[in-house]
Amino acid sequence: MTAPYTDANVLFEGYGAATPNSAERAVDVLLGDAQMPERAFEDDFFEIDRAVRDSLYGGYDRDADGSEDSEALEGGLGLEAADVASLDGGLAALRTAADKTQADLAVDLDLLTGRNAQTFYLHRRQSAEPDAAQGCGASTNESYMTPENTAGDLEPCFESRITSVVAGFRPLGIFPSEDVLDAPLPAGSTVYVDMYLAAETPSAIRPTGVLMATDREIGTGDGALQPVVASGPGGAACETLGEACWTKWTWSFETTRPAFAGEQVTFQIGMVGARSWAFGFEGAHASRITVVEGQAAPGVEDFGVTITEPADGGTVAAGEPVMAGGAYAFPDAGTDPTGAGDHPSTQRVEVSVDDESFADPVEASLDEASGTWSAPLGALGEGEHTVFARASVDQRTSEVESSSFTVEADRAVQWQVVNRNGQADPAAWKQATGVGDYAFSLDTAVSGAGAKTIVTRLVEDGAETARTGVRARFR
Repeated sequence: MTAPYTDANVLFEGYGAATPNSAERAVDVLLGDAQMPERAFEDDFFEIDRAVRDSLYGGYDRDADGSEDSEALEGGLGLEAADVASLDGGLAALRTAADKTQADLAVDLDLLTGRNAQTFYLHRRQSAEPDAAQGCGASTNESYMTPENTAGDLEPCFESRITSVVAGFRPLGIFPSEDVLDAPLPAGSTVYVDMYLAAETPSAIRPTGVLMATDREIGTGDGALQPVVASGPGGAACETLGEACWTKWTWSFETTRPAFAGEQVTFQIGMVGARSWAFGFEGAHASRITVVEGQAAPGVEDFGVTITEPADGGTVAAGEPVMAGGAYAFPDAGTDPTGAGDHPSTQRVEVSVDDESFADPVEASLDEASGTWSAPLGALGEGEHTVFARASVDQRTSEVESSSFTVEADRAVQWQVVNRNGQADPAAWKQATGVGDYAFSLDTAVSGAGAKTIVTRLVEDGAETARTGVRARFR
């Protein structure tokens, strides 16, 4: 009854050492007080181990049903028993068996076809004060990834951490992208991992890849369990072994949540079974991930605003407060698959008048029920104006929408009919249609017969600024 902390020792101890503690765990399982431990790591290893043993020595009646059981590899290993007498020979046999028994987890990245893919190469470089010692110090190095396979990475840089055994879920390699996404990445995108590792001691390692967007886990997947040879203290043997120093893992997984334009993506690597390891970055052992974009679900990637008021090309009366408004949509970040919780995000719509840089934006009020926003802009001066609006989630912003309009003075043409030489009645003014080109109609029967004057005037901001009259005779 192995415990989680013995996973890394399965190569040497099998399913676990027989100790008082393991006996207590076994009794708890037999009495129903505990569940049978998950042993996927060990099960995969012994699948490889059985394949090697049966290929070399033949099978036997494992289940006592009277017939031989064999898991020998088709075509065999191409090795004799004497070839696996040494540790290196045994590991070579395990690696050959792993390639054949877990081939379904491997993907040849060079054969990828279909949609355009984004490729990120993993890197490690010195990042410290100029007088800091050059080398693999964790406090003076920086891990990152870029689309270019550039030279000059630090390697082999070996790290040793007990958390790879007692907390294999914790990331042992963290590689953030230097740039942010320039387009959304839908859920259902496929991530192909091509990773190289070296180890100081012989062991069997299973890696896990996790793709992050900002602080959200958007996809994860496990590589195959594989044995690794020893490269010696500090990786000194890598210089002699060359490319043989590095073991390659290739696997893939699909994202379950979307990433959005403006987000930074990070690739994290966890491992079970590693005690001291180094990642490969250069030459034929350059580690990389390739992301093939999936099909976007309708509406999932929506992120932006529309402007309905003031209407583009419309007019607004001077002196009246201007109210801007429209609709908005924020991206759906999906559910939290691990239950770890995401960093709280701030969603808002920002509005700016005559300033596309949003130097001093107004934050709009949001109506979640209708998906609309509104923002008071106050009274604006006469003339042409443009209102800009954008949606924002933390530091990420959507494309900017704009609407241009004109603020016109409060102007109107008014008219009335008076008897010739008579006075206009302040309460009798009627509104004409239009200002620059105006029109109105009148009923002569209402005005009565006789000599009349049709008086028109221009009123601006509540004050009469011009008046004229036309003489007429109604019969």
